[in-house]
Amino acid sequence: MNKKGFTLIELLAVIVILAIITVIAVPKILDVIEKSKKQTFTDGVKLIESGIKTQLSSNELIGEDNFTKSDDNCYLFDFDNRNDNYNKLKVKNKENYNGMIKYCDNKFIYDGVTDNQYVINTDENGIENIEKVGVPLKEYTVTFMNDSTEYSSVKIKEGNKVTFPSNPTKKGYNFKYWSEKENGSEYVSGTVTKDMILYAVYEKIAICKRATVLHTENCTSSYCSDAGYTTSGSKGTTTITYGNKGTKGTLSSGDAFDCDINGDGIYNSETERFYYISDYYNTSTKSFESDTSVLIYYNNTTKGTPDNSANSKSAYGTLANPSSAITNLPKWSNVKLKNSARHILDQLDETKTTTPFNYSGYTTRLATTQEINKACYLSFNWVKGELDNCNFLMENTGFSSSSMGTNGYWLETPRQLWDDRAFVVYSVNRDVEGSVIANAGYGVRPVIEVLKTQISY
Repeated sequence: MNKKGFTLIELLAVIVILAIITVIAVPKILDVIEKSKKQTFTDGVKLIESGIKTQLSSNELIGEDNFTKSDDNCYLFDFDNRNDNYNKLKVKNKENYNGMIKYCDNKFIYDGVTDNQYVINTDENGIENIEKVGVPLKEYTVTFMNDSTEYSSVKIKEGNKVTFPSNPTKKGYNFKYWSEKENGSEYVSGTVTKDMILYAVYEKIAICKRATVLHTENCTSSYCSDAGYTTSGSKGTTTITYGNKGTKGTLSSGDAFDCDINGDGIYNSETERFYYISDYYNTSTKSFESDTSVLIYYNNTTKGTPDNSANSKSAYGTLANPSSAITNLPKWSNVKLKNSARHILDQLDETKTTTPFNYSGYTTRLATTQEINKACYLSFNWVKGELDNCNFLMENTGFSSSSMGTNGYWLETPRQLWDDRAFVVYSVNRDVEGSVIANAGYGVRPVIEVLKTQISY
């Protein structure tokens, strides 16, 4: 049998491999040992903290005050000069520590507390810094940015955790968290090993929130009586309740919302009430867009002001050009139109304008038959009572009371084949029908377009 030993090349290869392993492993082993020593020091300090808290609490329970306070009404434990408080403190291995600990208002302040390997100090910001004795740690700057403006900055010793400042503010938004990237994921406070920039991440405050109380009116007209609002009718009551509170996570036609239309942070259930109709209808593509909701106001407006007696003041204008009507729309500051240039379509989606009609300068518009049809299934053929299941469209009209000055309101949609007519919500017949444009008996009711991400539903 032939016996072969290692060749020189093989021995050299083994030596090289062992050297590589040593280069990789030794620093890691030393790092583990270092972390273990630091953790032992930290655990020892926490044990002293626990002992101080426990003995002070015990003294309070039995009505004794064995520990003395300094002039600033704090407890002082001097591990260097072994003061009276130190001698009374019953903590294992306390003789292995030097320095001074102050306990005040349930907070610990450390001044050079050390086991001769590590030392802990509390800086002017209340941050605890642990350093290896004789080896000062590097100091890094953490800068906090609020949009493009520096909000604050803080110096942090290497290996210590970030301490966050108070939350910044931004009008119309809620602060969410700090991130290492603009609009990035949340930065979870960890040990600092470099200079850092952290960015404030916000979420837009909801423009609309579900209503908690619904609007009501008392039925005193023949129109609502015909809809069953009598004590002997199908409703069994004269009280008309408008809209629904809805189901969480679902949007349904008639769901009532209170919308912060002026950006003051208030959701006024009396004056900022809206009802979800349908998704936004794009008159250019002739299709619905599911990212945006269309909500209708609870009242007619004149020159932007709520007015349920506005008849002659709110004439539609000429066919396919509701320029007279839009002058009565409000310009609420916290909402905007998805596209101010809109093709005017009839009820069958035929384009009636050669150039798009422009709502420029307005943040609201008129509703379309397409949007209301999505919610209420219209016939467009004078069917009396077809809006009985969509009564939210008739709040503050002659539907509830003859004292209301308006029979309804104009829609954006002209009537096919009738050059002198546009559609209205007509409270007398409780339907949507075409009316002669010269007729001044209708008002203007604004709708708003709100991204679903800005609706709390």
